[in-house]
Amino acid sequence: MSRLFTFLKLLLCFALIAVAAIFEYTNSSMKGDVLSWFTGVKENKFITENRKAKDGRIKETDETPFLSFNTSNPHWHWDSWCPYATCNNSPMCLPCQRRYLFIFATGRSGSTSLLKMLNFLPSVRLSGENMNQLHTASKLLSNIRSKNNLLEQNFDREGAWAHNAISPQSVSCSIQGVLNAINPPPQRVQQNVNIRGHPSIKEFDRDMIFGAKTIRYQNGEWNVKESAKYIKENFPCSRIVINIRSNVKDQLKSVTKYLGSNKEG
Repeated sequence: MSRLFTFLKLLLCFALIAVAAIFEYTNSSMKGDVLSWFTGVKENKFITENRKAKDGRIKETDETPFLSFNTSNPHWHWDSWCPYATCNNSPMCLPCQRRYLFIFATGRSGSTSLLKMLNFLPSVRLSGENMNQLHTASKLLSNIRSKNNLLEQNFDREGAWAHNAISPQSVSCSIQGVLNAINPPPQRVQQNVNIRGHPSIKEFDRDMIFGAKTIRYQNGEWNVKESAKYIKENFPCSRIVINIRSNVKDQLKSVTKYLGSNKEG
């Protein structure tokens, strides 16, 4: 009975992750403009006059993408992949450049079949299980934020903790890189890169939607709000599929076998 209760808590956790992620996307906590944050100026004439339309959404101009620091979203249109994403662009990182799709699932819920079906779609490349590398990569952020929080430093610092100013979301591309490195193009594409008439990796992946499926995401050392915020910050242009199954007993067996069941007895 206690195991069944544990599994029901797991399903609730998935649902809360989805709700929290949606809330984070539509009610961004990263308020303010990256340009004003990085320069230390509270109001910027260009941003004030041109950044927002009457409905409060970002209003793009021909000059916006050419600013060193901007919040231009390449997928801003209402029917695009991530129209409400928070994109703090800088010379170090363009966090919304690539689109992502994640399958968060319980074991024995048909997630592998769903993975195969989605990979049949054009310009979609999702990888399978990866021992929860999403959570492992998050430790890079939690470690650097554990003391002095260098990611909040908007000035050039000298001394023992010398670091130049680090713009918001500049580490996101490194986090994305971890996932991208274990989700490369097919081997034949890699082998033909330097052969005339074949695309480079950049050309092959230009319009690709990346991502992964995992049954272990909820198994990390974080709560629902933290895990949702992590996806929102580091994979801002992403969508999430929550995949479960009505057969609770088989899913519970999978949780017991692959994820352990001693936490709740």
